[in-house]
Order: sequence, then C-alpha cells, then structure tokens
Amino acid sequence: MLEIEKYEETITGSYAEETVRKRIEALESFMEFLHKNKDNYKEYEKFDESNAFKLINDYLTYLIHEGKSPNTIKLHLDAILNYCAFMGIKIDPNEKRLLKMRIPPWSPKIDYLTVDEVKRLLTLTKNLRHRLIYALMYTYARRLGEVLLLTMSDVNLEKGTITFQILKKRQPETATFKLDPFVKELLENYIEFEGIERGKLFDIWPQAIRKGFKKDCEAVGIKPMGRQLRPHMLRHSRITHLIMQGWKLEDIAKNIARHSNYQTTYKYYMGLFEKGAMEVPTVSEVLGL
Repeated sequence: MLEIEKYEETITGSYAEETVRKRIEALESFMEFLHKNKDNYKEYEKFDESNAFKLINDYLTYLIHEGKSPNTIKLHLDAILNYCAFMGIKIDPNEKRLLKMRIPPWSPKIDYLTVDEVKRLLTLTKNLRHRLIYALMYTYARRLGEVLLLTMSDVNLEKGTITFQILKKRQPETATFKLDPFVKELLENYIEFEGIERGKLFDIWPQAIRKGFKKDCEAVGIKPMGRQLRPHMLRHSRITHLIMQGWKLEDIAKNIARHSNYQTTYKYYMGLFEKGAMEVPTVSEVLGL
C-alpha cells in the first residue's frame, strides 16, 4: 500500500533523525487508517495519483474528528506530501493548497470549569446577582459585557426568550435564545428581589464581577489548578461541554459562540429558528439540576 521502508531509506541522511522518525510514524498512522477502511472502501486498497487527494483528505477529516491538534495534523500532512514528492506521486498544486487549508487554525490554551464545578458555582454561590450573571454567561456562552448590557426589554418571561447584543461585530447584531428553565427561575427571583421594572438588569461594574468570581470560586471549592479563574471561562466551559456532548464545532461556532471567522465559509444569522429563538440544551440537562 505504502512503501514506507523504501521511503525511509530515501530520506535518511537528508533530514535530521528526529524528523525522519516523526514522518515515518505519521505515515504508519496513515497506512493503519487505510488498512482499517479498505474492507469498506475499495479505493483504500491502493495509494497512487488516481486517488491520493481523496485518501489524504479523508485522513485529514479523521484526524480533525479525533480532535488532533493543528500541529499534529500539519505534521501528518507534511509527511504524506513529502512521501508523495519522493515517491513520484504527483498531486495537483491546487489540491495541495486545498489540503493545507484544512489544517485548523492554532488556538491558545482554553481554561474551563468541569461540569461539577459549574454546577457548584451556579447552585452554591450565595450572591443572587453573581449567580444569575454566571448562569447567563454559561447557559448561552455569552461574554460578560453582553450579559451586563441586558435590559428588561431584552427579557420576555411570557414568551420565554432572552436577547443579547453580540459584541465584537462590525455591524450591530443580536441573538435570541429560549429561556432555560433554570435561568428563568433565577431571573424571576432576581427581578422580584431587586424590584426591577425597567432599564438595565445589572447595575454593576465588570471589574466587580471579575473580582467576585475568584472569591465565589474559592467559596464553593473551585481551585485554580493552573487555570486563570475569570468569568470568561464560563463561556469556554459551555462550549467545551457541548463539544463533549457531541455537538459539531460548526454548529457551536454559528449558533452559540457566534464567532465571525470560523473558517471563511461560515456566515452569521444561521441556525436561528423561525420563531426567532435558538434551541439550546438546558442547563438542567447538562448539569443534572
């Protein structure tokens, strides 16, 4: 299928030993992938110019779905393309470009809370205002600034919806979600307790929430453990938990995180329901509340 030994002999001496080792390991992984799938797909029985692009593309899809890092995916792709170059397997330059475009963008380390930690924070935090802000940030994967912009006109308890202004956009944008039962109860209690009838929901500075978040985490037994404890990690936590539940990253980017640049093909305003409310798994379902 792949002439790995011949390839290794060819490149030995041309590259550092560590580079050769990594490329051989990548090729062995690729060959294992082909071998596992050859019973289902006849084209997997061979690897040549006629099917190289398709098989490499399928392998990249497999690596991406396995959650491999961008660096790992790049290493494997480079190894396969180098193999093709040395073994005389020609791949069209445009096809090479398309394959390289599939390497996910590098992203920094994301700090997030575990499901149990979020549950403790949302149920044990004594300050009702803080607890509601945390619940809104986590449930809808919203930024702190977006939550603090909420007004009474953004909340429709009768219809059961909540609308956020989405920040970091060139043009004004809003997103409407169905009110999670857990959040709705917190909202009703908070509005009644504070006696709010109109205007802003939260009369508090962002710095106060950031400062209070660390104290609230400590109070419910959440330790840093190398993480930077800040409110924004609630947004990361929600997205991470949805991915763990099997949600596609594309759907999360478009419908929940509302990122502008998740690859170049994604467009905004997709994933909204006809009624204008976005379907989101309830906190109760995720946290078992």
